[in-house]
Amino acid sequence: MPLISVKCSQCGVIGQVDSEKEAYVCERCGEPVSTEKAARLFQTQQAAEFAAPAEMDEYDRRKFRIENGVLLKYFGADRQVQVPFGTRRIDEAFSDNPALLEVILPPTVEEIGPNAFSNCVNLTTITLGDGVRVIGARAFHECISLTAINLPDSVTDVEPWAFFGCKSLRDIHLSAAITMLKENSFSGCAMKTVALPASLREIGDWVFFGCRSLESLTIPTGVHTIGARAFFGCLSLAKIVIPDSVTTIREAAFQDCMELAELTIPAHLATRTDENNNRVSIVHYAFKGCSNLTKAALAPGTEEAPVCAFLSCTALVTIELPPELKIIRQFAFQGCSKLKRIEIPPGVTEIEAYAFAGCTALMTVALPEGITRVADSAFAGCQTLKNVDLPASLRFIGADAFSGCGKLTGLFLPEDLSGIGTRAFASCAALTGVRLGPALQELGERAFEGCISLETVDMTEELAKESALLEKAFRGTPFFLEYTNEISRVQWRKQGRCIYCGGQMNFFGKTCKSCGRKN
Repeated sequence: MPLISVKCSQCGVIGQVDSEKEAYVCERCGEPVSTEKAARLFQTQQAAEFAAPAEMDEYDRRKFRIENGVLLKYFGADRQVQVPFGTRRIDEAFSDNPALLEVILPPTVEEIGPNAFSNCVNLTTITLGDGVRVIGARAFHECISLTAINLPDSVTDVEPWAFFGCKSLRDIHLSAAITMLKENSFSGCAMKTVALPASLREIGDWVFFGCRSLESLTIPTGVHTIGARAFFGCLSLAKIVIPDSVTTIREAAFQDCMELAELTIPAHLATRTDENNNRVSIVHYAFKGCSNLTKAALAPGTEEAPVCAFLSCTALVTIELPPELKIIRQFAFQGCSKLKRIEIPPGVTEIEAYAFAGCTALMTVALPEGITRVADSAFAGCQTLKNVDLPASLRFIGADAFSGCGKLTGLFLPEDLSGIGTRAFASCAALTGVRLGPALQELGERAFEGCISLETVDMTEELAKESALLEKAFRGTPFFLEYTNEISRVQWRKQGRCIYCGGQMNFFGKTCKSCGRKN
């Protein structure tokens, strides 16, 4: 059993293994490793350690400053550069070099350090050796002419902002050993698609932010986190499949993906339990501004429609809500201007502020039994909303809850409703009548202001005596005009004046001296 020296391609530890085995399991990291590949990595390291800078030719000594295997500075102005064999690490040696077009790295290079090639605006081609393990932060930042990058399987770490702003980068091959794509690593690149490796476990914040040409990609099973704004502004992204392995989607992950047309959010993504055992939403703003999204579904088992999740999805026609749903969070569907119908499941007990505000095509809403409060502006500006079924359990209607619902005609307030907020039904121009029950204790200012067709209001005798309150609540309605006229008639009758115009009466004929009408 002959033993050979090897270097693990995953963690870099050196050891000895049976040369006749095709693969082995690393004792340090526990990952399976190809024996042939590990032996080659060891040999590469050995060659690098024995290559002394003194052995460089005259050209290398003039153009490169290398100390202990670290390339510190390149002094040349060549368009094509081949880094000397034996170099193990590249620091900021080439940053801001406008002459550079092509670079070839030897297999001895293990690390491309931070800013190594940053702002090399004319660099089009970089050839990486099989020994590279780390691509440092901003290593190729703003290399705006770079068209392709092939990360060998030896690469295990791509640091934040590594390829940020590489606006010509269309062809990307990722290492099969990468487990995490870090912050902004490929923001602003030009690829139409990218194959994510099966080893991937996390897509960090802003990773593909502003990749406007990205049309499709498959998130591999095994990924558990999609970071904040990871795909924000991917204007061409038309379809995304979220695997069941994903447990977290952070805020605005897919915001402004304007070509995204259809998706399903798995149940375990929509809600989670925080440290206080409260269920909270984890996909806030996730699909905000996806203006071509026509169909969406919250998977069975979902308990929350998240905050701003579909805000301004102006093409959304259909949303499927599961029977387990309990809460529709604030702004969840605000501005979904093509949403005509929404079936709110019977288990929903809370609809938060602005949840459906600005859904200008919404025609009918039935709120399930169990809801006790309609939050502020929940349905404000739903201009075509004609009918609203309010449950007997309802106790309070918030400020501006239905304001601007200009076609609302069918409205029956529950008998036990105790409060109506400020401007709750303001500018509901088609509303003709309403009944205020005996349980009503709060009637907000301007609650029915601008309801220009409202003529009939049934109320208790006690409430009818509150003229100042009614004036504030019903200002600008035909009802209030008639109400004030009635008050005036009572007063004028007591004063012996005409009950129609308040004029002086003829003493004998009981007719008005001003209008001539008989009282």
